[in-house]
Amino acid sequence: CIVARLEDVFALEGDQPALLELVHATIAPGTSRDQFCVRLAKGDESMSSRERLRALFAGLGSATDREDMLDIIKSFLLARLARQAQCSPLLLGDSGTRIAAKLVSLTSRGRGFSLPLEVGAEAPFLGSSDVTAYRPMREYIMKEIAFFNLWTGQRSVVVPTFTTGAPEAASIDRLTEAFVVGLDRDFASTVSTVCRTVQKLELRPEAKTAAQCIVCRMPAEANAQEWRNRLTVNVAPDRQSPLEQQRVSTSSADSQPSLDVTSRLCYSCQSLLHFAKPGVALPAFCLENYREHDNDFQQRREDLRQQIEEFLI
Repeated sequence: CIVARLEDVFALEGDQPALLELVHATIAPGTSRDQFCVRLAKGDESMSSRERLRALFAGLGSATDREDMLDIIKSFLLARLARQAQCSPLLLGDSGTRIAAKLVSLTSRGRGFSLPLEVGAEAPFLGSSDVTAYRPMREYIMKEIAFFNLWTGQRSVVVPTFTTGAPEAASIDRLTEAFVVGLDRDFASTVSTVCRTVQKLELRPEAKTAAQCIVCRMPAEANAQEWRNRLTVNVAPDRQSPLEQQRVSTSSADSQPSLDVTSRLCYSCQSLLHFAKPGVALPAFCLENYREHDNDFQQRREDLRQQIEEFLI
């Protein structure tokens, strides 16, 4: 049995133990574009992987953001375990009720561009070519599975999240789940109708060639930033929030070179990091994704080496 812990995503390995640390997310009033900048930061040896994981969740802005990051971490660990076990097919236990709730939740979080990959019956897992995700339980609703477990004496397992047992408005995931379950209670065909709609979703041609987001590894749409700017309402310059003031002062006071990764973030992950605290360290796989898929990485390699030369072995 192969076991992975959530904090494993902060395990520093190799000869360059570094993490991507969020410097700032420029959403100051009057800016023409959002800008998400990171820097290479040496892993603090005094902090354990579990402490880094707690700091990451504490640095995110809302319960919705924390649940989104938790899903991303779980997906990465599942993909890594599948490769370690040399398993190309990955069977996921998403029921029809869960898929219907995810469809609404992911759409509301701005993941419509990659929706077929995340709820499809058969799709490349995290955009990879060596692991394929299958959802064989999509034909059954949650109530049917519960009764089957009751009648056959199967043990039901509940995997808690940040909003398990919380009020419906605690997060987008919690709200959409209650919405779909409530609709299905009054209109029995709701979940089956949504699941049939899911089967018709197809990935757009530009999504197949788009760069992968360095956080979630889903396709990052090229015009995500422009779309955000059209939808975002900026506050007046004299009403800059304390959090934004902290970001601007942190950015100006920090003389260490930073990398603009705005174009390497999908719309949803831009929203995820929108209210993250400056200095929050992203999981180690974000740096791996950046190095693996950035076309300009070789050109910037010397700049990156200068930033981490103090702890190169």
